[in-house]
Amino acid sequence: MAAAQAPEPIRLRPHGLDFAELKDLIEYLERVQSTADASLQYFRDPAMGGFGHRVNPGDHPKKSSKASTATCLAYLRAAGKLTGKDWTSRKRSKLRRYTIDEPWRSAGLSDDNPFTTAFLLESIHALGGAKGLDAGRAEKVDAKIALLNASLSATGGLSIDRYPPNAFLTYNAVHALAQWGRLDDQARERVANWNWSHLYEESMLISSLSQDEDFFELIYAVITASVISPLGRMTPRERRLLQHAIEQFFAGQREDGTWPRSRPLFLYPGIGYAYCYDSELLVQLLTERQLRPLVAPHLKELRKAAWALDARRVPLEGRAYGWSSEHQGQTADAESWPTASVFHFCFELERLVSDAIRRDIFEYVDAAYDEPRDAAPGGVMLAGQLDSPIDYNGRTYSFKERFTTEFLGPLVQDRDVVRAGRRFSNAAKISAIVYGPPGTSKTSLARMVADALGWPLLPLDPSHLTRRGLDYVHAEADALFVRLRFCDQVVVLLDEFDELVRERAGTWEYQSRFLTTAMLPKIAALHARRRLVYIVATNHLEQFDAAISRPGRFDVIVPLMPPTAEEKYRVWPDLLAARDHLRTLTPPEDVDELIGDLTYAEAEALATRIVGVDDDVLRDAFATAGAGATLNSRVLDSGGSEDLTVDAAGAETEEAPESWRQNIVSQQAKIRGIGL
Repeated sequence: MAAAQAPEPIRLRPHGLDFAELKDLIEYLERVQSTADASLQYFRDPAMGGFGHRVNPGDHPKKSSKASTATCLAYLRAAGKLTGKDWTSRKRSKLRRYTIDEPWRSAGLSDDNPFTTAFLLESIHALGGAKGLDAGRAEKVDAKIALLNASLSATGGLSIDRYPPNAFLTYNAVHALAQWGRLDDQARERVANWNWSHLYEESMLISSLSQDEDFFELIYAVITASVISPLGRMTPRERRLLQHAIEQFFAGQREDGTWPRSRPLFLYPGIGYAYCYDSELLVQLLTERQLRPLVAPHLKELRKAAWALDARRVPLEGRAYGWSSEHQGQTADAESWPTASVFHFCFELERLVSDAIRRDIFEYVDAAYDEPRDAAPGGVMLAGQLDSPIDYNGRTYSFKERFTTEFLGPLVQDRDVVRAGRRFSNAAKISAIVYGPPGTSKTSLARMVADALGWPLLPLDPSHLTRRGLDYVHAEADALFVRLRFCDQVVVLLDEFDELVRERAGTWEYQSRFLTTAMLPKIAALHARRRLVYIVATNHLEQFDAAISRPGRFDVIVPLMPPTAEEKYRVWPDLLAARDHLRTLTPPEDVDELIGDLTYAEAEALATRIVGVDDDVLRDAFATAGAGATLNSRVLDSGGSEDLTVDAAGAETEEAPESWRQNIVSQQAKIRGIGL
């Protein structure tokens, strides 16, 4: 047994949080979100399907509030919760019609004001957009979109009544139009001119410690700039200003995790001034994806903002909680829109923490890291993989066709579900054991799966568990798999893990058997979380503990054999020419079966040996290749020795040698999950 070594020191990330802190934060965010369904249901208007504004414990709203409903819908849509019996197509259509048909005003503001118009356009978009609308309602929506564009084109910055233009109203309008894909070029240009000037002004007010400083206006101007222009099209000066403004914003955070109140945005007649709300702003900052690299270093401050939520929540009933904006001079009753904003903030912050954890695990195992791509790369999936046969119940199937259709294709189709912070559906197959003889490109297959998804590949092998000595194997397994459990958008390759999951008969291998037992719940936890794809590549499925292959751990178990002869002829035309020549000799030889038995490397080696040789050398080369084919060689266990078994008396005995061909046939009953 190797001597115990001291644990590695904690390496802080640029954001200053170690993995334990990231884990605590993501678990807290998940706990808060676990109350979202019950909490928002408390505000639900059963008649119309929207959400009321304010409730007291034991009371329920009588009528939907337009702006509040828009904020609630934004969260529900992002979290993938606009489904089920509460959000059937009929119910969504009913709420959409109500939203369009009622006057476009709220809280005593004038008709068609930019605040209400922007929120209602977002609601309609979340409920299905223009799809299926009758001509009259579609025309009305088009008119509101045109109205917002005209307002932005006229002034750049939007305002209500006598209040000066502000970035909050401007952003809401720009964001709503961008969602619809209907932001006019003229409006975009006018907003850009106004917004950059406004951003400079707000940044200078904060730098000069002016009494008029407004951190909310500053950051809404930052987000607006990001919506109207990709970072790549901004000047270096503009990009530096965005980064500086974000740093100013987080530097202005108070000790309690909040920010000083903004300047009044406008006046609700008969109610009071309207202000921005912390979580409402943070949602918009976190959802603007191209700003994430500038926001990520401030995870400490965002954590402080999250911790502050507990002190401000209002208990309702059961597991329902609400939050109050504490604005307009009202009592701290629960309100639906700040409540939805809190849940939405936690949801988006969880995405940022997940990004940090993904980077952490690649650094932890010293693996090269690439960011997940915004979209799947496209093209032919498994294009570089040579096809191989799956023989099952007397029939032969195409590996590439089955694996693509039943496993990889659906994953690529649904990858954006995980990118958006949700989970693969329960119907998706997210895990596989790929087994077969050595040299059949099992590791390359995992790389192609990662490439098709546009996700980084995390290759793991037992050395990652033993790198600090055997005394720390269990600790390393815990550290590794707890990171994986909170990770997403990764393809994990568990390569050569045979020794950790194999069947053990003798007590002399108690530690390995214990590892097998310890690995099962870890793998099951990955499967239950459904946010990454994991593949085990092994030569020795026969040595796996039976429990490892039960449902709930691996969805697909499939053999990967040497490529077909036809595939090899396509890659190496010299093999095809040699095959055709051998058929003309006396006696003729047909070597298709021999070629089919060769692994990729064996076929490549043969192709290099047969160029320009005479007939006798050609025959010998093929005969030698066939005799040495891996499929015809004896199976050795993962340690390089012949398999051992235990007789009735408990003594270890050597099994009869078995070829790889026989081994694959004997494992046929374990094939599952790819439509066979």
